[in-house]
Amino acid sequence: MNMKKIILLHGVLLCALLQAVAQPLMPAQAGSPTVSAYQPTRAGIMDRYRKAHYLDSIATRSIFKATVRPHWSADGRSFWYRNYGKDSIKQYVLVDAVKKTRTILDAEPADTITRHTGFQRYTGRRWASFSTDSVSPDKQWIACIRNGNVCIKSAKDDNVTALTTDGDTAKPYGNLAWSPDSKYVVGYHINPVKDSAVYYVLSSVHGTTRGQLKMHPYKQPGDPFTTYEMFIFRPRDKRTLKVNTPLVDFFGAPELHWRYHDNRYFTFERVERGHQRFRIVEVDAETAQTRTVYDEKTSTFIYESRLFTYYLPETSELLMTSEKDGWQHLYLFDAVTGAQKQEITRGPWVVRGVDSIDTKKRTIWFSASGMNPDEDPYYVHYYRIDFDGKNLVNLTPVKANHIVTFSPDRKYYLDAYSEIDVPTVPQTAKNCSRWNTPMLRSTWPPAFTFRNPSMPRVGTGLPISGVSSSALTTTTPLNVTPSSRISTPVPRTHSCPKTSPAAMAKCKVSPSWALSSYRSMGWAPLTAPRPFMTSAGRTSPTPASRIVSSGSRPWLPAINTQTQLE
Repeated sequence: MNMKKIILLHGVLLCALLQAVAQPLMPAQAGSPTVSAYQPTRAGIMDRYRKAHYLDSIATRSIFKATVRPHWSADGRSFWYRNYGKDSIKQYVLVDAVKKTRTILDAEPADTITRHTGFQRYTGRRWASFSTDSVSPDKQWIACIRNGNVCIKSAKDDNVTALTTDGDTAKPYGNLAWSPDSKYVVGYHINPVKDSAVYYVLSSVHGTTRGQLKMHPYKQPGDPFTTYEMFIFRPRDKRTLKVNTPLVDFFGAPELHWRYHDNRYFTFERVERGHQRFRIVEVDAETAQTRTVYDEKTSTFIYESRLFTYYLPETSELLMTSEKDGWQHLYLFDAVTGAQKQEITRGPWVVRGVDSIDTKKRTIWFSASGMNPDEDPYYVHYYRIDFDGKNLVNLTPVKANHIVTFSPDRKYYLDAYSEIDVPTVPQTAKNCSRWNTPMLRSTWPPAFTFRNPSMPRVGTGLPISGVSSSALTTTTPLNVTPSSRISTPVPRTHSCPKTSPAAMAKCKVSPSWALSSYRSMGWAPLTAPRPFMTSAGRTSPTPASRIVSSGSRPWLPAINTQTQLE
């Protein structure tokens, strides 16, 4: 009976969804541009699929060696990359950045590194529970879990002391972490929670007209998370202290940051469920008392996955990003007092990623968008700046969208830049001195161009909220394609392609993607303008941007024939 109710409920929801999709778009507000509703027929959609498949097939047969992904050597003097030719034949090429030479290799080299700019290398740890090795740093103690309880064992004998007795296999202790001086062990009494199931119906199963009921674990608002109750264990006197802090009920056991000169204190980051508060909390391991070092709140949204933190224990400092002024910027804080020491970057633009930090030279290598007022605000550029906010250097001055891969010592880097209508140009650079690397030649493959594909054109997006223009990418006239009525998010998170799409030419393109994205993602049509909002809840006007149109061929995706690698 319950299964029938579930199927009936999903059927009602599916009917409501189909009815909502069939409704015309909201009427245009006064003064906004008029865009007709996009209501394609089945025959029209099928025709677009066929023609998109045709373009994909000719691109697949004619565009090769379309990208350069450098793998740097450990000494930072050279890198190699892989070419894919006709029939997926691989070719390996070695580039010597010092001698500026290029050599064809017989096989794929070993001992190489790939580097990518972004926050995930630093912030991904918040999603994984933190723990350390069971052996103490001074090799005198071993902390372990037995039957769900914390036990301490001396490394010199087999005597084991149980520090807890209320743990079991259902609610065990775990995630033990030693202090650097081996005086304390931090652990948690864990209450595991299994995710509830969400059900859906597969309506288009091959070989049958019957739907299939499926499920997968998924948390919904109000569902409980696994909780972690923090404790401190002291091996020297076998004492257990419960930390005076609420349960950690969002993400896993947090990473611990101990004071460099005094291991009595440590801090951890606390992300509140609902993404409206972020705190850094300090714990006194002797008393188990806590205090808040940093506390950021908002009534809207804090984008946790873009929240960058980097601890400098030797100087008791903290580098982090925040959108508290409405833009994503870098700040330097005192890690003990929480006082702001320096606003490193500022202005109506956003920091997009942090590649690396030189703590000795007190320099940050980062990427950003929107700093240059005369170009697309979504273009990514790479910069270097000192902790004091001085000596800002633009490492990628060319007006384009840049993808940079640095050598391990940051002495050299490969800058591959392009635009949606401009082929990729790779340049190897040393500091700010640049030279063209003999890898690409900017030509269109004759096998592709003789078919006269519709080439992209660049223009300005339609105004949103009367004060700015949207950053759009469309491949057909504005009154035809549903993607032309999508207002994309602000530069904090976006889905507008800005790089020359040679790789896109190798991918299957669904001509109905824009419609499904528009309907399912809740993006606002230009006929119902709204201002851009930052995660701090402030309106952020976006400069005029560029859109791409393929002219009179509404069925042709904008494929920029990428430059061919030699």
